[in-house]
Amino acid sequence: MTQTSTPDPEALPFMSIVIPCYNEAATIRDLLDTIDQQTYPREKMEVIVVDGFSSDGTRTVIQTFQNQHPDLRLALIDNPKRNIPEAMNAGIHAARGEIIVRLDAHCAILPDYLERIAAKLPATDAACLGPRMVMKPVQTATARAIAAALSTPFGPGTSGFRYSDKEGEADTMNFGVYRRWIFDLAGYFDPQLISNEDYDLHYRIRKTGNKILYVPALQVFYRPRETFAALWKQYWRYGYWKSQMLKKDWRSLRLRHLVAPGWVAAVLLGLAASLLLPALAPLYAAFLLLYLMLAAAFALRQVRKTGEWALIPLIVVAFLVLHSAWGTAFWIGWFAKPAKG
Repeated sequence: MTQTSTPDPEALPFMSIVIPCYNEAATIRDLLDTIDQQTYPREKMEVIVVDGFSSDGTRTVIQTFQNQHPDLRLALIDNPKRNIPEAMNAGIHAARGEIIVRLDAHCAILPDYLERIAAKLPATDAACLGPRMVMKPVQTATARAIAAALSTPFGPGTSGFRYSDKEGEADTMNFGVYRRWIFDLAGYFDPQLISNEDYDLHYRIRKTGNKILYVPALQVFYRPRETFAALWKQYWRYGYWKSQMLKKDWRSLRLRHLVAPGWVAAVLLGLAASLLLPALAPLYAAFLLLYLMLAAAFALRQVRKTGEWALIPLIVVAFLVLHSAWGTAFWIGWFAKPAKG
């Protein structure tokens, strides 16, 4: 990827990178290294890590990095609530920048990431930009299968920021780049939503009449979960809090939000119906077979790029895990009281 040209440094906007963090000793240094490699002027950027009192040595890693890179303005602030919306709000309030760049501790960015933001944002009327989320798994078969599953429309749904090459307006994205004034207009992250806090904010941004622009030329490299158990936990959280957000304002609903819950409902109702009426069992078996065929087809499409044919069964399992976790948790969350953050 070629670097972009930048205007006079004096004319460049000041950017604040905000990183919510908790027990990320294994990955936070990699992210900080890629931030340190930015070609953007040091005097026009700052890094704010908002840590929930990590107990795994994360804070030591950050402090060591601070000592080794005194030229990079980096602040470590506390997040007693230990959740992402509280961390983001604290980081934004502490930030000096007119542009807020959200990154997570499992991320990495290219050296010209901030340069590309500085070149793109003034050229659009969007209130925020969304980068393409590129999966960069660790080198295990399960992690690669999870990354492949998350990079298809069949996996997390039609979230184009995971695979699309087409720039355009979006309803949400990960790792937003925000004009600071939008928080005064649309509000901050809702601390009652422990997950789906970004979609909620983006919904409110769009309600103000402002735009969210997906820019695939901006890329954030993300390290996905490495085990099916971790994937299940992640998507259980997503499904549960999606239902809480929809109870807050059902008008934010999109058809894709109902696919996994609909699939789980169909599996359970179909099982009950086939047990009560055995004549329906072949139809139920055909439904399950159709799902597995679709999953295998999308898995095949992914492995064609790499030739790792042995990953196909693992990718299918990843589909099953994320759909089952998301859909089941959605229904539990819909009928349950909101959990405490």
